[in-house]
Amino acid sequence: MEAQLQDLADSVREISHQLHPSAHGTPSLQLALSELARAMENPQLAFQLDLAYAKEHLPTVNLELFRIVQESISNAVHHGKTTRIRIATSAQGKGMLLSIQDNGTGLGAKSGGIGLAGIEARARRMGGTFRIAPLDEHGTVVEVWIPVEG
Repeated sequence: MEAQLQDLADSVREISHQLHPSAHGTPSLQLALSELARAMENPQLAFQLDLAYAKEHLPTVNLELFRIVQESISNAVHHGKTTRIRIATSAQGKGMLLSIQDNGTGLGAKSGGIGLAGIEARARRMGGTFRIAPLDEHGTVVEVWIPVEG
């Protein structure tokens, strides 16, 4: 089990390094999120990807969005005990909406931690907005909207 966790951490670290703005040949956000889901998926955690928004961003924006997804997944797994995560991107108005939904236990008393503050700060740095809300039955949705030029 410990070896599997180390392999997972190594995979996530490698993807993160590939996304860093100083890396040559920075992968698209879609590719990075697909690789992240593939690396993290296991019998206890399933992913669904609906990455409809294909327009590319600056590498720094890709990295911010990737980190938002990482933190959201971490929260869902560690605090929400989720077994299923859906990551979606779509055009909305003059921007892109990133949505991370899980089927975990939902928002508890610990819904104002440092990780969520970090997500909100990242969204604001990109000129965007952040929203977190419980889903109807079980789970949580994290949404980040960022403006897109052109």
